[in-house]
Formats: sequence, structure tokens, C-alpha cells
Amino acid sequence: MLDSGAAPKFNRPSMPRVTLAHVAERAGVSTATASLILSGREEYIKQFRPDTVEKVRRSAKRLGYRANLFAAGLPTKAPAFFVLVIRDFGGRQDIHDWHLWAFEGNLLAGAVRLAASEGLYPIVATINPDAPDAGVASAKRIVTGGVMGAIVRAQNPPLEKWLREQLHLGYRIVVVFPDQISNWPQNAIIADNLLIGTSAGRLLAASQCKRWGLVRYKQRTTREPHQLRIRGIEDTARQAGASFEVICLPPPPQKPTDRDLARLAKRDFDGLFALDSVLSVNTLQACRRVGLKPGEDISLVGVNCSQWHGPAMPSITSIDVSWSEVGRTAMQQLIQLSHDHQYLFESILIKPQIAPGATCPVPEEMLSDKTGSA
Repeated sequence: MLDSGAAPKFNRPSMPRVTLAHVAERAGVSTATASLILSGREEYIKQFRPDTVEKVRRSAKRLGYRANLFAAGLPTKAPAFFVLVIRDFGGRQDIHDWHLWAFEGNLLAGAVRLAASEGLYPIVATINPDAPDAGVASAKRIVTGGVMGAIVRAQNPPLEKWLREQLHLGYRIVVVFPDQISNWPQNAIIADNLLIGTSAGRLLAASQCKRWGLVRYKQRTTREPHQLRIRGIEDTARQAGASFEVICLPPPPQKPTDRDLARLAKRDFDGLFALDSVLSVNTLQACRRVGLKPGEDISLVGVNCSQWHGPAMPSITSIDVSWSEVGRTAMQQLIQLSHDHQYLFESILIKPQIAPGATCPVPEEMLSDKTGSA
């Protein structure tokens, strides 16, 4: 007997989700062909025979396939959504989390502000770079889900490879700061990493430093952006007649060991360059632990660390790239591609700027030049 106060419950039969692969199989075409025909883009559709187009459309209709949930209710054919894929740090709880998230937040803010002026709205997804396969499948679904394009902060080899494949299929994709820079002659926004290293070297040379130390991660493959920064400062060290030596610190969340600190103390450096933001902060803290005062006993130049401030710690002189500017630039390219009905552009180098701090003086002429470039 039913309780008079309770509504009867009915179990709905579960319906299998119709995918693009189902449509393609029924029509007897490849998934890529079905995707292009169902994109609604005339420049793609005209590449196929009318009977092929009709077969794909008929297959999609009979199966009840819906290509894009977001565009389905819009009054125009132009999607009002774009995808923004940023990094997730996997719930790490350490002192650097807020600092790393600040970068992603600035990137998002730069893109979203410009998008809002164009009536575009973001669909945000996150991918943990420390778990290569996590989130990749969901990112793939939304990038190919009928949006006007995607901005992807890709530091994930499987995802980068897949994104390059999608470019050849005509998807509008802008990649921000890829790890494998040489793989992205097109459709990437890239920091001028060579100039970052050169600018750091020019600051150390201007401070009359002659014994330079490069701080990098130990037991970790050197990423291509870091390789370019190393090349930049090595070239500048040779030009300045300075000695150049590498010192390694552990990657986060590990802390420098007593042995690491002992190596730093006995090297007798008078200038240090740390390759990225986390290394910059770790180097500052390591110097203080061995009794060195950056800005007084030793010069320290970091990268992308001007936002970092620690209690009783000096601000770090930094070579910074504006992540907000990068977000705006990526969005500008995506909008331009859409307006021009194009899918490719030459990759763009973003010049860094010198952010003065207390750990290394910045000559006036280098401040006016912004990057210290010749």
C-alpha cells in the first residue's frame, strides 16, 4: 500500500548516449568526416559530396544526436561559448599553491574581460599536470563540443599531441605556454624565454657580479622553456666574462636538504638566477638559511615572482611575463580567427618585463627599456 504522502517512484530506462562515432558508423564514414559535416561550417561541408552530407545528417537525425548542448538553444549559429583549460594542482597544500593559482587566475581574467566585450562566455576546465591522463578526456569532449574555440594552458604531452591533431581538422585552438615549444610554430602564445635568461644576465652583469650561479631543479628533465632561459644567461655570462655554475634544488613539495644548503654556501657565488617562480622563492629562503642576504651579500634574480611576498623577506627582483596580457592576447587571436574564418596563426612571443625588487638593483636605463634587451 502506498503512503498517501509520498509520490510513487518510477524507474526510467537508461538510454545510451549517442556519440559522434555512432553517427559516423551508421553513415559509413569516418568520425572526422561526420564531425566536419555536423559542424555546420559551410567551408567544411562543401568539401564533401552532397550524398555524403545527406547520409551523415540523416544518420544524426535518426539517432537523435545533438552535436552541441550549448549552441542548441542559441538564436544564432555562432556559438557564444569558448573553452578555457587551465592547470589544476591536484589539491596540493603547500606554501606555493596560492602563487601558482595566481598565474592561472590572471590568465583567466585577461581572457574573460576581453571575451565579455564580445559577448562570449567561458567554459572552464582544469587539468592536473602531475597526473597526465586525468581530465584529458573531459577536455577533449568540450573542445570538440561545438564551441567557437579553445584557449588551452597545455603542459600535458598527451593533450598537446591531441590538440595538434585537432588543428589539422580545423578547430580553433590557442595554446598558452606549451612545454614543447618547438612543436608549436603556429597557434601558441609563448614567453620569450631566451630574452628572460638574457635579461637576468644583464642585471647580474650590471651589478658587477662575476661568479654566477644558475639554480635549477635536480632529478628532473629540463623543460624546453628552461633550456632557452639557460642558453640566454650562459651567452650573457660569456659576454660579461663571468664564471657560470649550476646548482640544483629539489622540486616542490620537497625542501632543500642540509647538503643542498652546504653546496650553496661553499660555492661563493655573488649572483644567482633561479629559473622559475618556485625556484626563486626557494633560493631566497635557502640563502637566508645559510646566512646570505640577497640584495646585500649576493644578487638574486628570479622569474615570475614579483607577486610573492613573505614575512620579513625582501621582494625578489624578477623577470616577469604578464599572464593577464597573455590571456588577452590569446583571446584576441581566438576572436580574430573566428572573424576571419581561419584556424591558424603564427605563434606569438610575449616579451618579459623587469619587476624591480630588493634582491638585485635595476639600472635606470634597463627600467626604461623594460627587458634590458639591447
